[in-house]
Amino acid sequence: MAFNDPDLDDEDELKLGTIKEISGLRGSGLWQVYFEDNDLCHIESGSGLRTLASVYGGLSNARGKTIRYKTDSLNVMTYFQPVEDGDP
Repeated sequence: MAFNDPDLDDEDELKLGTIKEISGLRGSGLWQVYFEDNDLCHIESGSGLRTLASVYGGLSNARGKTIRYKTDSLNVMTYFQPVEDGDP
């Protein structure tokens, strides 16, 4: 399952990160996703958060999960896919 399938020309465009925390204010347009490597990106608070929550059965269950993701020029997540245990 993915969020907003991008036009990926090169797999190297994807970042790899383990979600440390997701935070934001209800009603705001963007939330923040913090990764264990201290990287940070934003996620759209509507469909982006709903998709992430549906993949993991809730936002709190996403903590500790590793994803491949892509961000746009404003560092907003435009795509993600879960990484299964044992995936390279």
